[in-house]
This record gives sequence, structure tokens and C-alpha cells, in this order.
Amino acid sequence: MQQYALAVVTICRLLRRDLQRGIVDIPGASNPKHMNESISIFDYELSDENLKRIATLNRNKKTQLILMKKVKITVLRCTFNEDMAKEYAEPGLKPCSVLKEGQVFYAGLGKPEGFCDGAWRTIHPYVFALANGANRFYFNDWVRHDGMAITCCNDGLRPVFFKLEVTDEEIPSPFV
Repeated sequence: MQQYALAVVTICRLLRRDLQRGIVDIPGASNPKHMNESISIFDYELSDENLKRIATLNRNKKTQLILMKKVKITVLRCTFNEDMAKEYAEPGLKPCSVLKEGQVFYAGLGKPEGFCDGAWRTIHPYVFALANGANRFYFNDWVRHDGMAITCCNDGLRPVFFKLEVTDEEIPSPFV
């Protein structure tokens, strides 16, 4: 499984590098999951440090492509759309019971312990991008701070908002 994960990470990083250099790659995939992974290269940018690491990659030696960093996840706000819940939810639905405002989690190579599965499925592409050197998302018009993202889970009745921040703590790569 680690070899598969390495292939996906490597391919996405190389596609992103080429995109930033103005080179158009046309990846081929028939699996929807692989298609989504390839499309995710438009959601972030690689740092100059990581572009240099890729450029100096020696395929004859074991080399860590990019330094992965832990990502700090802070629960900013737990909301409850009462009017929508009244109209659409099952009776008795309440605000999120898993996460609380102010909680802090650190993501390494996977979902932090105690973190909501549904929220993780929504935010993990941003966590993955930050851990792998993304500085800004989209067209630099989202969050004004490098290495940060503000996002939320996809529960429309009781969304939870998160601040994601890359840390300086390196993650030992399982791929080297």
C-alpha cells in the first residue's frame, strides 16, 4: 500500500511542478479516485523549496521528494442552521457532538485520533496539500496568510469551520 501511496504522491507533485512551469501534462486515469487526485493539483502551489527538491531528484538513489510537515487543525466554529434543520432535518438533530470550538488536532500521515470521519473526508485534500508544501490555494485570493486554509465540513445543517496551518514539524516519510 505504501508503494501505491508513493506513486500517487509523486505523480501529483510532478504534475503540479509541471503546471507551475507552464508545461501541460495529460494524465490518463479510469478510476474516479485517481482522476480526483490528479485534478487536486489545481488547488495548491508547491513552495520554491519543494520545487528545488524535485528538480534535484536523483532517481538512482533513495531520496525524499518533499519534506512533509504536520498540519495544525483548529476548530474555529461549530454552527447549527436551525431554520434549515427545522425544515429538513430529522427531529432532534443537534449541533455537532464530535467536535468542539477551540479543539486542536495535529495531522501527520492520516486522520488525527478523535477527529470526525465526515469532516476529515472534506478537509483532507487541504491538509495533504499543506503538508506537502502548498502555500496558497486557488488564485491567491482566498486566505491572505501563506500555509493556511480556512475550510469547513460539508454538513449543511451543522457545519464546523476549521483553520488549517502548516507547522515546522517534519513528518518522517514512509516513502523513503
